[in-house]
Amino acid sequence: MVFCCEEKYGSVAKIVYVGDKPKGLIQYQLRIEEKVIEILFVYVPHRSFQQLGIATKLFQSLKEDANTFSPLFNDSLPRGFIATAFDVPGYFPLRKLYPKLGFFQISKENTDLFYYPLEKGWRYIRSEQEYQSLETDGERALLFYDPSCPFCIYFNDLARVTLRKIAPNLEVQEINIFFQQEEVAKRGGKVPFCIVNCTPIHSFVLDKEHFEEEVRKALQS
Repeated sequence: MVFCCEEKYGSVAKIVYVGDKPKGLIQYQLRIEEKVIEILFVYVPHRSFQQLGIATKLFQSLKEDANTFSPLFNDSLPRGFIATAFDVPGYFPLRKLYPKLGFFQISKENTDLFYYPLEKGWRYIRSEQEYQSLETDGERALLFYDPSCPFCIYFNDLARVTLRKIAPNLEVQEINIFFQQEEVAKRGGKVPFCIVNCTPIHSFVLDKEHFEEEVRKALQS
């Protein structure tokens, strides 16, 4: 897992202004080992400015800057972009946005991960999660979140509330992946969003039915 910061890699976001007011944001990080640019989210908070092409302009601007990252990729050009789609009620679905921007779904089975090739013929292959459980992960829940992403904070809060509803006495630990990198490293360096009783929860928290089903099964294991 690569954690990028402005001091090391320069800008990690682009903002669109209308007048002197920010109206859109695209945030990204560089995955140095994979030579890809990961889009963390595209955010147009005001509904009156949605579906006006702001997200398209943000991505086009980032794409134009892609070659400037070459020195960070050992003087190689980035191979492409990757992005994980999630849908927030009241906002334009990212599963519809990314295909409009020219992204491809990595497989028919995986509907939330998309890629956009910059290198001819390149296709992103998702590496398998290799979470290594610790004995201390048993009989509690772990929530890993990115503090730089406003949606991640929202999802983290939603997951915590859901877990409390299912198991009121369950210990829930929230782990900031930037400032508690050692917690990620000692679990193999790759962790899912949520772990319950040493079991990774694969369903996203917005998929309420399946998320709750997985959590209940994990608590019984």
